[in-house]
Amino acid sequence: YTVDYDVIDLDRFRFEGTERVEVDIVEATSTITCHAVELWVHSVTLSVHGQDAAPVEADEIRYIAKDESVTFVFPSTIPAGSKATLSLSFHGILNDKLKGFYRSQYTQDGESRTMAVTQFEACDARRALVCWDEPAIKASFQLSMVTPVDREAISNTPVLSTLVRPSKTNPKQLEKRWQFDETPVMSTYLLAMVVGEFDFVSGFTNEGVVVRVYTPVGRSERGQFALKVATQCLSFFTHKFGIPYPLAKLDMLAIPDFNAGI
Repeated sequence: YTVDYDVIDLDRFRFEGTERVEVDIVEATSTITCHAVELWVHSVTLSVHGQDAAPVEADEIRYIAKDESVTFVFPSTIPAGSKATLSLSFHGILNDKLKGFYRSQYTQDGESRTMAVTQFEACDARRALVCWDEPAIKASFQLSMVTPVDREAISNTPVLSTLVRPSKTNPKQLEKRWQFDETPVMSTYLLAMVVGEFDFVSGFTNEGVVVRVYTPVGRSERGQFALKVATQCLSFFTHKFGIPYPLAKLDMLAIPDFNAGI
């Protein structure tokens, strides 16, 4: 998956994005069904690799609420054994349900503000991107996000690059584009994204993995104990099981509204 969140609007609680998904066509079909909840898909095309023809646009987009799915109907059959790229654009809401891609409120300098947070386990990645949201169906993910210039974006992997530019929605304001490294092959529920304001403390495990604890602004010292425990535990379990930690970093964040842990 290559997923670009072009708009993350913390005032109107909505987001917009595009996706490109590399797929293997196992059986001949004219439909592709994915998971999606509270996502609205605007356009869908399919490009079959090795064919000179232009991308084929879906004739119909069918939402099936009870299955939390969306089906794309194409005008012709896609041959079995094909490799193809599914491209689409969509928008969704930053909900208040503490699942999927949701909003959390916090106070900074006496002002109430909003951060965007994800909680995908067990099956709520489908609220943030069109995907096959089953633990056994694994893939790699490459994300980019556009945020207000004064907010920070965090995901599973390190930031490859950032770019400050005039906002597409309001050219008088600035926005920031964050490009993240590609993840390992993993289940959809492991993908994570946060947009907000943070301070952090950081350290390294014995194996060189960077560990950070993100806190509300001005409270980074409160993360020192969690940082100490996390770096020691990660090294301990790496040695105990003989399995290296697969990522370049481990981030922990203090989120005001979070339903999946303490």
